[in-house]
Amino acid sequence: MGMIMVIGIVAKNGILLLDADQKFRDLGFSAEEAILQSSRRRLRPIVMTALATLAGMLPLSFAIGAGSQMLQPLAIAVIGEL
Repeated sequence: MGMIMVIGIVAKNGILLLDADQKFRDLGFSAEEAILQSSRRRLRPIVMTALATLAGMLPLSFAIGAGSQMLQPLAIAVIGEL
């Protein structure tokens, strides 16, 4: 289940990155410049998504709270994959 979550996050980030790249190419940028510009534009949202997921899984990885022992391996797997 954790792997499916991470694959979804990575796929979403990749799709948005490719969309930004295509927009820059439509504006007349070269392929290399479009990749650089789209990477600069998408870096902050990608890092924010990873940090938000990490912050959400951190209490589960420490098994804090009722019933969190059951989800602890999931949280550790997601944190490790990110």
